[in-house]
Amino acid sequence: MQTSRISLSIMAFVIATAIGASAQTPKQCSKSITSCGCTITSPGVYTVDADLNSTQGLTPLQGCIDISAKMVTLLTNGHPINGPAADGMGTPPSGVGIHVLPSASMAFLEARGPNLPGANYYTIILGWQYGLESEASSVIADDFQFNQNSTGVLLQKAINNNINDYTAKNNSVYGVWVKSSVGNQLNCAGSQDNSIAGVYVGCSATGPNGAACSQNEQGSRLNYIYDMGTEGNAIYYYYGNLQGEEYGIALEKGSEQNTIVDNYSVGNTIYDMFDGNPKCDSNIWRLNQFQTANRSCIQ
Repeated sequence: MQTSRISLSIMAFVIATAIGASAQTPKQCSKSITSCGCTITSPGVYTVDADLNSTQGLTPLQGCIDISAKMVTLLTNGHPINGPAADGMGTPPSGVGIHVLPSASMAFLEARGPNLPGANYYTIILGWQYGLESEASSVIADDFQFNQNSTGVLLQKAINNNINDYTAKNNSVYGVWVKSSVGNQLNCAGSQDNSIAGVYVGCSATGPNGAACSQNEQGSRLNYIYDMGTEGNAIYYYYGNLQGEEYGIALEKGSEQNTIVDNYSVGNTIYDMFDGNPKCDSNIWRLNQFQTANRSCIQ
């Protein structure tokens, strides 16, 4: 009798474990993605062919689309990717719109859609904790709009990413957060009315605090922030301006060897441009247009 009970207990444990593992197994995205809640696990070209919403389901990592495979091209075709806070009911942002995992190097993400009547020309990612989160190397994201998230873009231990031609508006923390990341490029972009900063390079979730990253993290270095709204064109100035935030561009203490060139940042409430390193350390600030800065080395 006791042996039978032990056997039944073992069987129940095995079944429960199998059910739990199955529940956490990512659903593979098809080449045509029409709902949230799938993971791209194989290289290739994938297209978003319908508007996506978090109510359709989420991945085990709480993403709309996760990417775990190398050499993926994702064409979102102008379809919006709406998170929980997009419901207009005061729901707090959570989850991730597009999550590029550490294994997914060499991903290309394109937001443009067909320039047709009634079609969205750009993909708007709205209502998430992070609109786009990249933890991978050599990722390119082009032409997205990251609006009304907690943070529009999080680069977390990311290497050699290029986030370009984007706009980030009305995010409750940062437009773009570069955290413990190396060799990334942010360019040809616009940022307005994010609560703390348009671009923040550092490890604090609440903005510059004068402290470098903790020992289990690293400062961000060799990143390039450039060409935001200074192309001599009124449209670019409008979309490219960093304004209406506490900080336009802010580098925390310990973020070194970064290059910030040819940007336009005015009308921010604390500083348009901020460097937490004394004498800017090894950061290069050149040819920027701004009204307020905390260091004379910011040019």
